[in-house]
Amino acid sequence: MITVYDRYRNRIAPGCKVMDSETGKVGVIASIHQNGMEQDQARRANCVELKGINGLFKPENLMGLGTLH
Repeated sequence: MITVYDRYRNRIAPGCKVMDSETGKVGVIASIHQNGMEQDQARRANCVELKGINGLFKPENLMGLGTLH
C-alpha cells in the first residue's frame, strides 16, 4: 500500500477526517483508489473517496483534520 499525504504532507488514510481546500467539503475517507499508481501520481490524482460525498478528491487538495478515534 502506497502512503498518501495531504497538502501539508501529513499521512492520510481511510478513517481520517479531511476537508477539501477547493470546495470546503468535510468528510471521512472511505477509501483511496490508487490502482497501481506511484506515490507522486496518487497525490495529484482524483483518487480519494469520502463517505457520503459524490466524486473523488486529490490528496494534495485535502487537509487532514484528525481521525475518528
